[in-house]
Amino acid sequence: MKSLGVIRTFAAVLALLMFSSTAMAVPNWYYGKVERVFVYLEGFVMEFDTTALDDCLHTYVYFKAPNLTEENINRALSVALSAQASGKTVGVVIDKAINGPGGHCNGNGSIDIKD
Repeated sequence: MKSLGVIRTFAAVLALLMFSSTAMAVPNWYYGKVERVFVYLEGFVMEFDTTALDDCLHTYVYFKAPNLTEENINRALSVALSAQASGKTVGVVIDKAINGPGGHCNGNGSIDIKD
């Protein structure tokens, strides 16, 4: 009888772990051509031509403090402006599960020129 209780407890814990791991946030890469970059007090905002960001506030990617250091913001800004000037595709990493639908989609500092 005691072993049945242990098995049920183990099964419950296993089920809980399975469901909680699928709900965990997973950062993803989003790609598009840079349409607009503007700098503001806390960092900069980038807009690019992808429907993947339709659930982000204003469809922007925010690179800002305190999420990123000033050095990371400046590096990301340099890559964003280079991609815009050259017309190349840029990729950014966003964790939408953290930012929430309709919220600010904050770039985590990872940015890449794809083409």
